[in-house]
Parts: sequence; C-alpha cells; structure tokens
Amino acid sequence: MIQKDFNLKAFNTFGIEAKTAFFFEYGSVEELREGLASVDLNKVPVFIMGTGSNLLFVNDYYNGLILHSRMETIEVLGEDENTVYVKAGSGVEWDDLVAWTVERNYGGLENLSLIPG
Repeated sequence: MIQKDFNLKAFNTFGIEAKTAFFFEYGSVEELREGLASVDLNKVPVFIMGTGSNLLFVNDYYNGLILHSRMETIEVLGEDENTVYVKAGSGVEWDDLVAWTVERNYGGLENLSLIPG
C-alpha cells in the first residue's frame, strides 16, 4: 500500500526530518508491480532509496514517490570448483551479504566489509 506524506526520518542515517508525498515499501517483484500500477508514473517523480546511509535530504519535502525495497533474500544460484554464483535481493544490506558469504567460506567479498552505502 502506498503511504502518503510519509516521514523519512527513520530511513536516513542522518536522522533528518523530511517527508515524501508517497512512499512504497515492497518485498517482492509482484508487490512492486502492484504498487507501481496504482500510480501515474508520468505525473510523479520516482526515487529508489536503499538504506539511507548515503542520503542527505536538503529539502524537508520530496514531492514524489520513494520506493524502498525489503527484498532481503540471498541464495546460491550455482557453483563449481572455483566459483559460487549468488543472487541477493535489492533490500539486502551490503555488510549482511559480506557476512553471509564469509559464514559459508565463500571467499572474495571479505575485504569489502563495512563499506557504507
């Protein structure tokens, strides 16, 4: 469900008081399609927001639609003796993905931990 005049304070690491005209959080591609179908995308700007760690609101109101992903699944698509193919949802936090690979002894991302954004 699209929320109107939504407060974004909890969605940015600076804790800036700001609102958006429309806010939609989705957990699947199907939910995203349903939400987008209920908005005239020709009349409202759209902004796709992650965790808000690299986001600074300079205005107190965004007159558009903010999309926020809660697609937080991580899965192995395949592997061979040298490579593991991993698919991560758009709502997975980077450090969580790195930790997930380290826990499974999948090398390659461990030196990229704690990178903001």
